[in-house]
Amino acid sequence: MKKLVVSGSIQHVEDNEMEPIARTNVQLMNQLIHQGRSETTLKRVYDAYDLTVDLYSGYFHGDGKPFVNHGIAVASTVAYLGQPDDLVVAAVVHNIYGNGDFGDGEKNVITPTRQARVRAVVGRRVDDLLVRFREVRLRRSLDRVLQGFDALSEDDRQLLLMDLADHYEKFLDGALAYYGDCSWMVDFVVPNLPKMVELAERLGHPQLGRMFADVVREQLDWMERVPDCLRTKEGQKYLVLRMPGSCELKRHLRQRA
Repeated sequence: MKKLVVSGSIQHVEDNEMEPIARTNVQLMNQLIHQGRSETTLKRVYDAYDLTVDLYSGYFHGDGKPFVNHGIAVASTVAYLGQPDDLVVAAVVHNIYGNGDFGDGEKNVITPTRQARVRAVVGRRVDDLLVRFREVRLRRSLDRVLQGFDALSEDDRQLLLMDLADHYEKFLDGALAYYGDCSWMVDFVVPNLPKMVELAERLGHPQLGRMFADVVREQLDWMERVPDCLRTKEGQKYLVLRMPGSCELKRHLRQRA
């Protein structure tokens, strides 16, 4: 097991590898308990996860994994990197305004109703981070961030680290090989990988940059080995909604009635 160095009540990674990243809510809570996070923080993370279960119910990634696993893994990564509690909570729900299903028929927007629901669970401080996250995402700002790095606020630096963790997670377990179409991610990360590694180093986490570079190379090799029959159907790229059978039955019964 890799050595973790304790800084206050939060553990962080000292060498080139991290502990296994959590993939389930139980694994994440176990990790945070081992790190000595407070009971208040544990409850906040638990509530944030519960919100994702509601807003991503029936949603799966393009590789077939339940979408809630993604937020768990991103939160696990930033926790292992010794990030503060607010960022761990934010990581669980990091792009909820972009792809969460609030049942309002809207896409990729922030509305007062949505914010009221999110703030009731995660609080104003974390919601402010979520709103800012939309502005600093790497796809929108990578070159600008590197050019103006010294002027970045501490919040922006933490959010950029969270976005690196977001991209890292998608390559971590070979998942992209199982997407119907993973070009949307590969075509961005591969040509920009040197810049992303540089950003990790400048953020003070060179080990994340090295591991990111390693998993991208491994992923590209692995994609040559996974047969096409294991890729999700219909060229699925990102979020896929699957209606539970009970809902289909209820809809059929309503139509008959």
